[in-house]
Amino acid sequence: MVKESEFDVVIIGGGPAGLTAAITLRKYELSVALVDERRTLGGQIYKRVGTGFDIKDPSFLGNDFLSGKKLIESFESCGAKSFLESTVLTVEDGKVIIANITDGTSALKFKK
Repeated sequence: MVKESEFDVVIIGGGPAGLTAAITLRKYELSVALVDERRTLGGQIYKRVGTGFDIKDPSFLGNDFLSGKKLIESFESCGAKSFLESTVLTVEDGKVIIANITDGTSALKFKK
């Protein structure tokens, strides 16, 4: 069975552009879903350190890491809904159909 949810906007991609778009849209009180295939946000440029690693001084990872961390924290507090580890199967008829290994298949409806 396909679960359905409705949002004003569905963003595909949890990299810097997707995160920034979600944060901005939430400032205008739009409901936002963000879909990404990875288990963590940040895209290719802001890859998070793996489980079990502890960074004592994040400045050694550079400005991109520090900027990315702030951006991810802003996203996580903005009120948008994230669908991580999800694959977009299709976008059609005002819906983004995604598959997630844990939650199965979902239809994310978006307003036009």
